[in-house]
Amino acid sequence: MQAYILQFADFLRESGMRISTAEILDALTGLGHIDLLEKRQFKTLLRASLVKRAADLREFDKLFDLFFSSFEVPGQALSPVSSGALEGPIRELLEQANGLFSPWFRKLLLEGLPAFAAAMLDTGRQVGLQGMRYPLQARHFGHRMRREFGMEQWGEQIAHLLGRLAERGAPESDLAALEQEIAQRSALLGEMIQEHVDRRARMLLDADRKREVHEDLMLKGFGALTPWEIQSMRRVVQDLVKKIRDESSLRERRSRRGRLDIKHTLRRSLRYGGVPLEMVLRKRKRSKGRVVVLCDVSQSVWNASRFMLHLLYSLQDQFSKVRSFVFVDELGEVTGCFERYEVNEAIERALKDAGIPYNRYTDYGSVFKEFCAKYADAVNRKTTFIVIGDGRNNFFLPGEEFLERIRSRARRVIWLNPESRGFWKVGDSMMHRYGRHCDEVRECRNLKQLIEFVSALTL
Repeated sequence: MQAYILQFADFLRESGMRISTAEILDALTGLGHIDLLEKRQFKTLLRASLVKRAADLREFDKLFDLFFSSFEVPGQALSPVSSGALEGPIRELLEQANGLFSPWFRKLLLEGLPAFAAAMLDTGRQVGLQGMRYPLQARHFGHRMRREFGMEQWGEQIAHLLGRLAERGAPESDLAALEQEIAQRSALLGEMIQEHVDRRARMLLDADRKREVHEDLMLKGFGALTPWEIQSMRRVVQDLVKKIRDESSLRERRSRRGRLDIKHTLRRSLRYGGVPLEMVLRKRKRSKGRVVVLCDVSQSVWNASRFMLHLLYSLQDQFSKVRSFVFVDELGEVTGCFERYEVNEAIERALKDAGIPYNRYTDYGSVFKEFCAKYADAVNRKTTFIVIGDGRNNFFLPGEEFLERIRSRARRVIWLNPESRGFWKVGDSMMHRYGRHCDEVRECRNLKQLIEFVSALTL
């Protein structure tokens, strides 16, 4: 059963659920405290151990039914042969004729289909079913499983068994009934095998659909996202944040260990004539940077600002200090929202309760001027200054001299624009002028581009 739970955990991971090793160990420990024959207890144990989020419960129930239905026998559970007077002679022949009847053929007659149901997962693993990558491979793997059970040779073994029973004087009617019963078992077993393989194919189809939806959403422009898609992307953002944190933690551990210092290693080895070689590691302390973010929260870039704030909220521990501001034509600091509320409430408050008027035209010049007057001390040579906006200034004065003043104080200035580059010089866009005062200007129209930027920023 332990191997089955490990396989089931892999299926859950393939569906997008996050399952840790500790949670699998909890499930395995719990097996000793339940009745494994009680399906409801078993399902409750796995659900309590492996599912962390209420949103994953429906997916868990679906995969549980698909995976563990392999242990169920379709139709009547045919156990030992039920051929009346022939049952004794059949058992005697099967036990005496070693080598004439395969082990699986004996199980078919003596134990029935439940023995195959219990062995279905192991046999699937032996033929490499977990390596199936395309649903069209289902028939191929079904054939391999039937061959693993030796079903291709069962016809000869049935004929031999019937012949031996006929030599013992078994009535024709009993032999015909036995032949029909074995054929029924074989047909049901074939259905069980194909259904088991088809379940794997259906899981692949579901995973492919989710992957396609995930990729489509990753490449879809922020402005085109529907409310349902925005809700779906929150989970994607959480998974990506975890990945970025794990990569950053690994890099930090490597940094603490240090890199090989070839120069000092060779110099120290001279005292031994070069042998043995004593390794000298060069350690470099990594200091966490500071980040100041200005987010345009006008209607045109609302979604881009939402996702950027979400990522920065989740990655605050990767920086020594994060200060966040939102603006339209006035500036409002929302850093306090991130310190007092959980992520979703913090973002809603940041986007709606920042104490600034939202029903005005965007004025970047006015905002940069206000920042220099009120918050200039927030920027120093360790600060990465990030602006998120389309650079459309509604024909107000651009105020680029204030952006240059910020740049002179900051480590670097980065501008993320949710518009396509082809529109940066069209109409009231001032990007061609603001870009001169930035160290980096990025097109950031979708979540994929935003993740690439945040990964580069944190790693």
